[in-house]
Amino acid sequence: MSSSSYWPKPPRLVGNTDSRELFRWHLRLAVICMDDASATTLANKLGVTPNTIYLAVHRGSCTDDLAKRIEKLFGRKYFPRELFVSEPDLPVE
Repeated sequence: MSSSSYWPKPPRLVGNTDSRELFRWHLRLAVICMDDASATTLANKLGVTPNTIYLAVHRGSCTDDLAKRIEKLFGRKYFPRELFVSEPDLPVE
């Protein structure tokens, strides 16, 4: 997973190398970016069930498909899929 200079890390994550915690931070940011800061709203906009979002936060990871959906919804500048998946050479569409 890469880090994004667009989103500064909170102090508790500075120097943290646990990819699950970094993933959770970025997914929570995506939820907060919704009008009502709701995981359900994010899920609906992504075309997945709310349970998909909750499980991703719990597991600290997601599928390539979910990462692509997040990138498409928010734009690569803000949420590149590399923030959510560990394979750095995903095909760019």
